[in-house]
Amino acid sequence: MVSITVIPALSKEMLKRAIVSETRIRLPVIDHVARMVAAFVMGYARTAVRSRTAAATAVCTLLVAAAYASWQLLPKMEYLPSGNRNLIFGIMIPPPGYNLDTMTEIGERVENRVRHLWGSETGAEPEPGGPPKIRNYFFVAFPNRTF
Repeated sequence: MVSITVIPALSKEMLKRAIVSETRIRLPVIDHVARMVAAFVMGYARTAVRSRTAAATAVCTLLVAAAYASWQLLPKMEYLPSGNRNLIFGIMIPPPGYNLDTMTEIGERVENRVRHLWGSETGAEPEPGGPPKIRNYFFVAFPNRTF
């Protein structure tokens, strides 16, 4: 309530005294453009207060302009990967006490199970209705996990 009632009245009284004592500097081009913008805004405000259609038009115009500006200013998505990369990562955390030889043996068993899907072994093109071929395959064993 204070912002609607007290502050405008108080500012009118305070600014009236300040403006009377100061001299104005004239800027011909800027003053003319400012008067035109102020006249347009005040004229449209009067029209919008009288007509719901004009108010709705202003809201819709601003909404569309903001959406268009946001769309145009979004960064390009070139940094994102394009399409399906057919990528699978597998991580195994073994029970405590497995050594690297045991981890390597597990990796070799997995390798033998998927060898028929390697593109380098059986050709790059998948069989009709079959799973896609694996282009790259690698296995890494650490003392406490495999990748």
